[in-house]
Amino acid sequence: MEDDLAKQWEGLSLTEKETEEVILNINSSEATEQYGKFCLLGMIIAEKPVNREAFKSTMAKIWRCESWFKFSEVGTNKFLVEFNKEEDLQKVIKGRPWSFDRWLLCLQVFEGNRFINELLFNKEEFWVHAYNMPFSSMTYEVGVQIGGCIGRVITIQVDDRGIGWGKFLRIRVEVNISEALLRGVFLSFAGKKTWVPLKYERLPTFCFKCGVIKHAKSGCSVSSLGDSKLQYGAWLRAPATKDSEDLHKTYGNVDTQHYAEGNEKATEKLLSPRLATETLQKPIKVQELEKIKTRASWKRKARNKRFESLVAGLEENKAKSPFGNKRVITRLIAEGAVHALKKAKHGASPVNYPGRIDMVEVVDQPHHLP
Repeated sequence: MEDDLAKQWEGLSLTEKETEEVILNINSSEATEQYGKFCLLGMIIAEKPVNREAFKSTMAKIWRCESWFKFSEVGTNKFLVEFNKEEDLQKVIKGRPWSFDRWLLCLQVFEGNRFINELLFNKEEFWVHAYNMPFSSMTYEVGVQIGGCIGRVITIQVDDRGIGWGKFLRIRVEVNISEALLRGVFLSFAGKKTWVPLKYERLPTFCFKCGVIKHAKSGCSVSSLGDSKLQYGAWLRAPATKDSEDLHKTYGNVDTQHYAEGNEKATEKLLSPRLATETLQKPIKVQELEKIKTRASWKRKARNKRFESLVAGLEENKAKSPFGNKRVITRLIAEGAVHALKKAKHGASPVNYPGRIDMVEVVDQPHHLP
């Protein structure tokens, strides 16, 4: 519709009043530019207009934003999405690509100085899987080379050493959806030439004739082909992989001096085995290590203060009854403060209480606070 209107306006003869220009004040756009920082422009790549209300309600359920956001229709299947919080905006950007009814929702950053008809909506981010690669080539550098054949490389999923061992190398790339999908590349390594197949996560509806996402099979201009001769197909789709499920967890006993051999970021010795188990699920940075030390120091001070108050309670209970300390001593032992019992000046000991032989065995065992 927009193209038809543009052609119609080109053939009109304008009056003298219609040729007058309206000069805009630059300051008048400052407020919209500020609000525009929390906006995205999107186009549903479909061959016919979609149900607008169904689209809006569906995306609201999928995105699950913490605060409100709203849609403004700016063209056929084109929307401006305004977010109240930057966190919600970044969440939607990070989760790309999005689809509605199997049609791609192509997103672009808001640019207030551009007209909606100037935006091409021809690029979208995808995670790409590169299969059949030698282990020695599953690195960040090789991923950049392969991703560069597809489009602009955004990131490569590798560990701190730059290695991405697994069934495939995972590359995030900006794909031109107006061009045919790249089905693979040839990789020359050690004198051998190998075909590396490529697959795309969350791949929406696309043309099986020419491999272009921006139209389906029915809208393709390529000459008709039988289904047996189609050059593209559903086999280009790859299963989605969550970042948290990926490759680089470490199990077993972890060297607290170095997270991994060859890792340039050496880590200091951790405070306790419990913290090592909780923390070395991922590489530890120096800043994180300082936070762990501070948190452990705070917990130790709070525990010592609690022990002192319990020991003070022993003094008060002794004046009332020789059996009044029974509950306090039990709690102290449960808290791991047996050494505090030994040092208590009141002279009370579990041996003074009948039927508490199990406490005597605990007291006799050495115990030290970390």
